[in-house]
Amino acid sequence: MTCGMDLKIAFLNVFILFLFIISGSAVVIVSGLMTASRVTQKKISQNSYLFYGGGGASIGIARLLVQAIMEEGFSEDEAKSRIFIMDSKGLIVTSHELSAAKSEFARSDYPKIDSLLEAIRLIRPSVLIGASGQSGAFTRDILRELSTIHKTPIIFVLSNQSNLGECTSQMAYKATEWRCIFVSGSSSEHVRTPDDRLLKPSQGNNCYVFPSLVNALSLAVIRPLTYKLLLTAAKKLSELVTDDDIRQGSMYPSIARLPTITKEVSCAIMEQAYKDKIAFFTPEPYNKMEFIESYYYDHRYINFTPDQYVW
Repeated sequence: MTCGMDLKIAFLNVFILFLFIISGSAVVIVSGLMTASRVTQKKISQNSYLFYGGGGASIGIARLLVQAIMEEGFSEDEAKSRIFIMDSKGLIVTSHELSAAKSEFARSDYPKIDSLLEAIRLIRPSVLIGASGQSGAFTRDILRELSTIHKTPIIFVLSNQSNLGECTSQMAYKATEWRCIFVSGSSSEHVRTPDDRLLKPSQGNNCYVFPSLVNALSLAVIRPLTYKLLLTAAKKLSELVTDDDIRQGSMYPSIARLPTITKEVSCAIMEQAYKDKIAFFTPEPYNKMEFIESYYYDHRYINFTPDQYVW
């Protein structure tokens, strides 16, 4: 992952290059957090974020999250002050020996903390994001502690596969008395609440933005892929979530709408890229949706057979 990050930096302005496990995950997860804000009625900047797992995915999400917070009028340092990351050695603090990527989020204002439960009690995060690959790391005690601090805790369990998830949807909902917002990296079981509501927690899957980014980047010849474009994709994806989706506990639109989602997000990215003068396909398409659709292949054929044959 570090090698991939180095390649991205080296060729940023030469090739259309992005690491999808980092950039793609970041867009999808930040988009889910934007949708969660509609439920909690709190801005992105009003949350505190605790990442459990210090790999490339966590760093990528945290970097885009910083940009989202800065868009709400905060400095980079103020944005980073809302983000905490724990790795295998505990909370990332400046006294640790760290990689360049991790050092961006190292804390000098907090002590060394080894236990996740202790970190939750001290940091009091409103958003807990798991990307550790440690099955069962979010215990009932941890989830309950989170629910005593916040009315609607936000829990993202991103570790793939299902058996590596920090907790299950059932566990998260029950431990938080059905009050949490839950998103997983793998598909999760639907959960029925005591008052007979059916919750369908969503999967924060890269498929929501992968086709859109590839479409926009290649068709409009966009260089480089900027944080602004990634945020544009995240915002557009969040806008496509309906009130019905949210009522069912989903922070993403129905996967059945993926063809439409792809076009809408592609179009939004392209519009922003031309505004920022980093799209080099000329002339600029007047109707970008029509331009995108002109490159689509429709596998469906007109049926030329008669309704009935006369013999």
